[in-house]
Amino acid sequence: MLSARDQRLRQRPQLVRHQPQRQPIGLPGSVEAPTWQGQIPPDTARFDLPDWMPEAWRFLKADPGLAAAVHARYEAMRLHRRHPSLAYLTYVAAIESFGKRFVDDAPYDCQPNCPHPKGVAQKRFRKALKTVLSNTEIRHFATVAYKIRSSTGHEGSLFRWEQTFGRLPFSLFQTVPNFDISRLGEMRNVSQQVLITALANGSRTDQRPSA
Repeated sequence: MLSARDQRLRQRPQLVRHQPQRQPIGLPGSVEAPTWQGQIPPDTARFDLPDWMPEAWRFLKADPGLAAAVHARYEAMRLHRRHPSLAYLTYVAAIESFGKRFVDDAPYDCQPNCPHPKGVAQKRFRKALKTVLSNTEIRHFATVAYKIRSSTGHEGSLFRWEQTFGRLPFSLFQTVPNFDISRLGEMRNVSQQVLITALANGSRTDQRPSA
């Protein structure tokens, strides 16, 4: 049996505290963007897909070598902004991967039945470039490209801002990096040209570039 005091406590109304909901603070003059529900804005520019696009998936399924090169370039694009050294290296690897169809593996001829393969990556790189560049362009482009690629691939050299653990350095008195960042954009564009040309041609492996 409850005492008189317990009965009074039991009948006392309980206070429930509610935290006030914070309203978002809008900047003066700002207009909240409407929620996108899948509609195409009327001022959207029209983009026509190239004629080879509908057949691209069929080409990739039929050509594992081309698919490997496309996948490598996709990963290079993901690395491009934050990891330019690895992006550059992977762009080159994507071109080499496509060029593999033009240059077969070959063992060293230093002795009979030598099990060690020759280094043919650079030759594959140049053969793949030959599908989109002239001989003069290849001589200029490939020499610089392989110097940068080998610097990262064999020595671990990184572009300047990657040596700051993800923090972009900024100083009014900082010297310009030795590496010309336009080289990265050039490699991205050339690798795109090589693979788009391959897809547009239906990846016909019998069309080898001339020596």
